[in-house]
Amino acid sequence: MKLAMKPELLAPVGGMRELCAAVQSGADAVYLGADRFSARSGAKNFDKAGLAEAIEYCHLRGIKVHLAANTLIKQSETADFLSALSEAYRMGIDAVIIQDIGMAKRAKDIMPDIVMHASTQMTVSTAEGVKFLEKMGFSRVVLARELSSAQIQKIRQSVQAELEIFIHGALCFCYSGQCYMSSIIGRRSGNRGMCAQPCRLPYQLIRDNKVQKNGYLLSPKDLCLVNRISELSEIGVDSLKIEGRLKSAEYVAATVGVYRKLLDGGMMDEDDMESLMGAFNRSGFTEGWFGGGKNFMSGNSPSNIANKKIGENYAKFTVENANFRRIGVKIKAEIKIGKPMSAVFEDSDKNTVSVQSQFVAETAQKTPLAPERVKEQLEKLGESIYYAENIDVTIEQGAVLPISQINYVRRLACEKLDRQRLKLDSKIVREYIPQIYTDNSSKQMYITAVCDNIRQAKVAARCGVRRVILTGGNKGGLNEAETVFLCPPVGIEKTDIESVMVMNAAQIESNRGKKLYGGFRLNITNSESVSVFNMLESITLSCELNLKDLKKINKPIDTEVIAYGRIPLMVMRGCPAQINGVCKGEGGYYLKDRYKEIFPIACRKGCISELLNSKPVYMADRIKDIKNAGINGLQLWFFDESEDEVLRIINCYKQGIEGGTPEYDKEFTRGHFYRGMV
Repeated sequence: MKLAMKPELLAPVGGMRELCAAVQSGADAVYLGADRFSARSGAKNFDKAGLAEAIEYCHLRGIKVHLAANTLIKQSETADFLSALSEAYRMGIDAVIIQDIGMAKRAKDIMPDIVMHASTQMTVSTAEGVKFLEKMGFSRVVLARELSSAQIQKIRQSVQAELEIFIHGALCFCYSGQCYMSSIIGRRSGNRGMCAQPCRLPYQLIRDNKVQKNGYLLSPKDLCLVNRISELSEIGVDSLKIEGRLKSAEYVAATVGVYRKLLDGGMMDEDDMESLMGAFNRSGFTEGWFGGGKNFMSGNSPSNIANKKIGENYAKFTVENANFRRIGVKIKAEIKIGKPMSAVFEDSDKNTVSVQSQFVAETAQKTPLAPERVKEQLEKLGESIYYAENIDVTIEQGAVLPISQINYVRRLACEKLDRQRLKLDSKIVREYIPQIYTDNSSKQMYITAVCDNIRQAKVAARCGVRRVILTGGNKGGLNEAETVFLCPPVGIEKTDIESVMVMNAAQIESNRGKKLYGGFRLNITNSESVSVFNMLESITLSCELNLKDLKKINKPIDTEVIAYGRIPLMVMRGCPAQINGVCKGEGGYYLKDRYKEIFPIACRKGCISELLNSKPVYMADRIKDIKNAGINGLQLWFFDESEDEVLRIINCYKQGIEGGTPEYDKEFTRGHFYRGMV
């Protein structure tokens, strides 16, 4: 276990004005996005020139820059992604925040010294997940927002990697990285930084065809952990992160300023809370799952109700050319007759420069130069990032030197200190060589059935599917087909079944020695990610890819897709019925949207729940297209289908494999097979 230290305060930056506000108000580090591959594509973000300017501004002041390159990457984008990341690495970014596990692996291959932080989009909620990423070369993991204080402390005691958590800002109802709602409904993928926020829309909660509750049932309040900073420091959290790359400079200044005050031992006052509330809030604040999920929902409005007023003590950090964040320097100067003035400037980071005047000192004809006058000129550092902590001046009696030369020495020393503070170490960047493509289209296609109950499983096994995958709580014992335990969407769960479908890296770590299959929640969108999981028997490719995307992915192992069933749109720690105070454990709830679409809520162990799509994917009449994409495994996901429906649907897919075009008599969707995410 690491020893506790004062945690880093990490600030969100959407543009240059926000960056200046973050730095001036006290951030230790900032995180920002480039103009591509950022999970906040709606922010202003930074082009090449802007990124270079941002890095220089921060590094001069001793502030670290973390680049958020935290989207899933399609196979066609891998070379561009790694090229852009290499360019930013050469510029001097201090760390990269990554979601795509394949891109992380290859980035470490070609840039062995790059510092990688695992994005919260990786949905890491256990020590096992952190350990898996440690082995891959991640030095820090941004934990899921759904963890309690005790859960974070347990992880801290078991791992060496740095841990980062969100302390303020927007919350999602779904675990980050596991939301497909915006993508499946409207093609705007949250995993690609394009989320349309359907969770902020109104819904009806339905049970037994009766409306149980109306309103913004998926819209949480904003997180605020001002009362938990001491606790987090004691736990040993390494970085405290503020959400908000889409928010204003005033928001950044207020949130960073308040948390800086608390980290430095100050106490909250009324003005501080008014500034936080005035900067941004959705009907107040919540401590989220860190505080037990209490007072969680935004109520009658999902929107910001802030008055946009923050205290003057924080507003000053947003003023153009604000210069509150300065570096202390110690100055030693010497003036001798017949020699140039010499000076040594040493900053608080032990950077040291020596400079001389252009002219030599002469013997004064009238008034010699006084040490106080030299100090006065050397102290005039107001336009630079430096201030004088101490000045030691030695002057030979009777010496004189033009004031302009003292000013020259001061300016030159500042310029040389700037260059020294911006000096970059050499960067190793190797060539990226794409993998050789393997085509699976010649392989025999097979069917696996994912069943929600044992009755469905028995029917599927008798139909001759290759594997039957059972949700938690169901046991094996199906003689006609291999039985596979379906791990929960998040976290880990023990099972006696020897074949397991894993949904996250932690489940791989906790099921070593078993026969493992990779589920769709691994978010596999490119060949590099397939290679990370090549120890698995098969891998399920992302449900957000279209047929063209699927075809481009290298397939050294069996690859599968969800070819039938309701795509799980969200996985939630508390279901909409429970968190809105309606459910008493009876289940059977649905959400209805403004278009009258009905979304079932599947309740799982521990009140973890999944929101399922209103219509199932159906592709039995388009099997040839899937086969041509090189896919050889068809997953059929059953939820509330009867035994007769299970039998009929499996037979449809058997006919499709044999070249038939069986029809389906209910409403369905083609999912992303013919459109894909953007």
